[in-house]
Amino acid sequence: MQKRNSRLKTAVRRAVAEYGGRLTTADAAAVGYPHILEAGKKLNKCQYLYVRRALAELAVPIGRSDEHPGRPTIWTAKSDFDYE
Repeated sequence: MQKRNSRLKTAVRRAVAEYGGRLTTADAAAVGYPHILEAGKKLNKCQYLYVRRALAELAVPIGRSDEHPGRPTIWTAKSDFDYE
């Protein structure tokens, strides 16, 4: 079976390591889809869904942010996450 969105999973893995194991869905989306956001466009629902799926494999949700608009989910790396 072919792996789907391996580019996105790699980008999300990099984002988790870059943010020290604690990040929001929006942080991971910014690393996963920089070409869209740099062009001034917004991500659609499906793209955020793909980011959340990739995060679910690498991290666990620990709550919701009160500081950011829209209250994105805050994620922390799973205990077996390899930062290398």
